[in-house]
Amino acid sequence: MIIYSLINMKGGVGKTTISTNLAVEFAKKGLKVLFIDNDEQSNSSLFFDVVNKKMTLTDLYINPEISLQEISYDTQYENIKCIPAGLDLNDILTLYLSDDKYAYKNIDKRFILKNKLLEIEDKYDICIMDNHPGMTVATYNGLMAANKVLIITTTDIYAEQGLKAMLEYFSSIKEERKKDDIYYDESILDKSLNLEGCLVNKYIYNPNFTKRKEYNYLKTNIRMVPRNKMFLLDKAVIEHKAAVEIMPKSNFAKDIKRLANELIDNIIK
Repeated sequence: MIIYSLINMKGGVGKTTISTNLAVEFAKKGLKVLFIDNDEQSNSSLFFDVVNKKMTLTDLYINPEISLQEISYDTQYENIKCIPAGLDLNDILTLYLSDDKYAYKNIDKRFILKNKLLEIEDKYDICIMDNHPGMTVATYNGLMAANKVLIITTTDIYAEQGLKAMLEYFSSIKEERKKDDIYYDESILDKSLNLEGCLVNKYIYNPNFTKRKEYNYLKTNIRMVPRNKMFLLDKAVIEHKAAVEIMPKSNFAKDIKRLANELIDNIIK
């Protein structure tokens, strides 16, 4: 199982739209997908219709003895299961990582989610984690479990500054993993943490924007949905259907398919 963690510096760049539609595209290819909503805003949980469940990701940190199967729920898609976020996820994680009373049987608290995912790695092909914007404890915990990181950005003139911060954050987590993760092996794809690349979403031509090599941009851009079609993104959420299904012939749908193929090709390489 390859674990993708999608991150961004600020909200509003379309990370949840990308992550949910990418999960659906993977599922359409016959891959078994586990989706983890690691953002207490719970937008992904809303899309997959798994809000108000009795147990959520938060419960894992309150009681690390529970299994991920207990908090994984069927969705409207046969090949996708979703672990919903709890509204208090970030608060619980802040306590969990800072207060010794949340220590559990001498297990390193930073790797509870990672180790739980190891227990079910044969049940899924892909795991996609939608993280809270910025460098929160929830995002930190997601990166401690991930194999590949996608940084979502735009052509906005201010976006580059956010990229620098997220790349520095990613690098610090990678060094921590290499130092403290007993299972870490740089030579094995699903035992390491690597930057998959920066993905430009809401792409429109901007003469001031260039894909600088140091940011490792993906080949694929996700083009901006035209203003007169934006309502379809809301319709997709309301109907619990992926935008790639609501507007299958759109540039957006074509770009998501291209993105999925690019990521799969990178795994094969």
